[in-house]
Amino acid sequence: MTEFRTIFVKHNAEIAHRLSQLPGKCQQIHGHSLQFTIELRVAVDENGIARTGEGGFQLDFAYVKSVVRRYIDEQFDHHLLLNAEDPLVYRPEIPNQEGTLLNPETYYPGLVTMPGDPTIENIAMWVGQYLVDVINPKGIEIRIDETNTNGATWSTNRSR
Repeated sequence: MTEFRTIFVKHNAEIAHRLSQLPGKCQQIHGHSLQFTIELRVAVDENGIARTGEGGFQLDFAYVKSVVRRYIDEQFDHHLLLNAEDPLVYRPEIPNQEGTLLNPETYYPGLVTMPGDPTIENIAMWVGQYLVDVINPKGIEIRIDETNTNGATWSTNRSR
């Protein structure tokens, strides 16, 4: 009988974002120091080594940490996250000196456009979906604290 354990990795990211679809103060560009906790439900072999599933490849913390941290750092850390449909992404009133329109990345250094508003709930889901595809754990829970008092989780548990 296969035994399962939960392993976790923590990481942080500094982000700027705005929620273009949510009326109120969060429509303004603002920032957060996000604290991520990623928990992976994994099979454990007879030697206590985590695996992606029965007979799956071995998971060591070096690999899990590198996958988690690389994705968070490249996609979120020190980036401005905007909904791809946000009106700020397309601002035709900002031409360059030659009168041609500027690429949004030119006037928003570090811009990453997202497939929806970059809420903490959506960020948790996007990180979780990526890790499900890359690591293929039996289950996953992503917890993101955006402040000391609020945050969001996203999880999936596959058949055991």
